[in-house]
This record gives sequence, structure tokens and C-alpha cells, in this order.
Amino acid sequence: MKQRNPGICIVGTGWGHYLGTLIRRARPNSTLFVCGRNAANTAHVARSLSAAGTFSRLEDALADGRVLALPQGLHRQAAEASLRAGKHVFVEKPIARSLDDADAMDCSHPGLWPDVDGLGQFTLPARDC
Repeated sequence: MKQRNPGICIVGTGWGHYLGTLIRRARPNSTLFVCGRNAANTAHVARSLSAAGTFSRLEDALADGRVLALPQGLHRQAAEASLRAGKHVFVEKPIARSLDDADAMDCSHPGLWPDVDGLGQFTLPARDC
């Protein structure tokens, strides 16, 4: 049986910091993690969000849910890797750089929630992950 790791990993420390703030406000008791390439930025965002931990590699992120707030050219790769790992994924807009990338991400996948409104109001499935 696969072990569940409840929580949400914010992937990206720029816009991800803002999205983490919205998640923290909507769900104050959520377990948050932060994943980023720059150790100092990642640690700063983690402290600001009272995160449970940090990761420097997406492959190491334990949480069942992931919020991808990366440069748009990285969304496809990160979404595909996360879905293959059985994670639920919220992709910040713009979702992809091209229609080919968007189509390849399989937006019909039940674990993928693209951000289509972009207003900072998470849809119910994303709020409940």
C-alpha cells in the first residue's frame, strides 16, 4: 500500500510564495512544503509560510499535492513528473508555452488542475487537496 503524505508542496519561490500565502490563509492548518533551486530563497519562503520542510529537487518532494509556480517553460516537465509520481498537481497560468505542451500535459487527467481563472481564488478541488 502506498503511503500517503498529506500536504501541499509549493514548487517555485517567486510566485509560489504568493500562492503559498493564499493557501495558508485559506487553510491555516495545511501542511506546506517548499521546493526551489536556490537554497536561501527556499528557506526564506519556507520560514515565511511556516512550512514543514524544504526540497531542492522535485523528485524528493513528499507531499501528495503540488502547486507548480515555475517559469512556464518548466510546467510540462514538472507536471508530467508529478503525475507519474501519483501527485495531485495545480499548474499556475500560463499553463504552457505551446498547445503541444498543454496537450501533452493531459489536462483531462483527474490529478491535474490547471489554473484557468488566475484570480487567486482556488477552485474547490484545489482547496481540498
